[in-house]
Amino acid sequence: MIQSDRQKFIGTTDSKTIPIINFYIDNVYGKTKRVKLLWNFVLAICLIFRVHGSYKHFSQKPIKVVGFLPIEMINALLSDLSHIYLLCSHQWVFRSTNIEPIYNLWSSIGLPSNKVNLNYVSSRRKKSLICFMILIGLLFYNETPISLKTRYSSALCNLIHNTISLFIRYCSVAISCSVHGPFLIELAIVISAAFNHVNLLISKLDETNLSQLAEIRRLHSQIIILSRKCNSLFSFFIPFAFPIQLFKIINIFYLLLFDPISQNNINLNTLDIVNSFIGPIYLGFTVFRLMEVYTSSIACSDSLYALSHRIQSPETQYEIVLFIFRVDKKDIGFKFWRLAIIGPNFFSSLTIIMIPLIISLPILKANPFQYF
Repeated sequence: MIQSDRQKFIGTTDSKTIPIINFYIDNVYGKTKRVKLLWNFVLAICLIFRVHGSYKHFSQKPIKVVGFLPIEMINALLSDLSHIYLLCSHQWVFRSTNIEPIYNLWSSIGLPSNKVNLNYVSSRRKKSLICFMILIGLLFYNETPISLKTRYSSALCNLIHNTISLFIRYCSVAISCSVHGPFLIELAIVISAAFNHVNLLISKLDETNLSQLAEIRRLHSQIIILSRKCNSLFSFFIPFAFPIQLFKIINIFYLLLFDPISQNNINLNTLDIVNSFIGPIYLGFTVFRLMEVYTSSIACSDSLYALSHRIQSPETQYEIVLFIFRVDKKDIGFKFWRLAIIGPNFFSSLTIIMIPLIISLPILKANPFQYF
């Protein structure tokens, strides 16, 4: 792929298409070996520190913990596992064999940078930035007490160790929050903008310019192919991340039902509650953005049906019937475990999954683990 196409995708000041922004893609992907080596060195430090910190944390637990529930242990393990996965997997996911086809498809679509498209994308990017800044802030708050423990008798040694520990943990959080999630949201935003552009073109069609219908249908098909490529790019991340965040939502009910805040453990419970609310914020915002891809892909249905009643040409009728048939299949968008489209009914499906888990909490409370 030529360099100019890559610049169109990533974004330049004179680009005629809406840029797709991602920290890793913009600053590491396609850069020199020195930049990649530095990036991998930072990742290695973060990973080693995270694994070592988790090992020390769990190895210092007593053999028997009275009242320690499976839900607590799983929640703690999944939190570390999600960080390790995000730090390890993005370079394998964002390899050239996955990114280059998306570059080519996005360049062929050529979404114009008009006022409507730019306002749509910029407003949602601002909301995404606010959401991820809140998540990073909550994660920073959650990581700070872990790094500020007293480990040495010397105050200077403690200060140096805690400063390095805090810096590495903050870097780990910042990196893990700036690779998969933002890129998934960014792709969902621009795909939704492309579908909205198609819907606008269809709404402007009349009897005098129906020859453009075939070109619009071709553009709609290209956007569908792009959405499938992006879905395959995150085919493992979505099934991995969503259950983890869903389990954190279940943990909120555990904290409210079985672990009420008291004066003796106020700090511990506050950290648990903050850590648990990261899941609902992330899951809700991500699902809402992915759901927009589905809703925008079928929004042109009414315009197509209205258009089909106004025309008489058999050729154009055939084009409209094909277009309506494709839209009414309602299989466009991101999928969860290749089983369900993330659409308006996805929240109800998550609720159905949560209900039996919440009901099972008293059983977990009555039968705590004896070994940890």
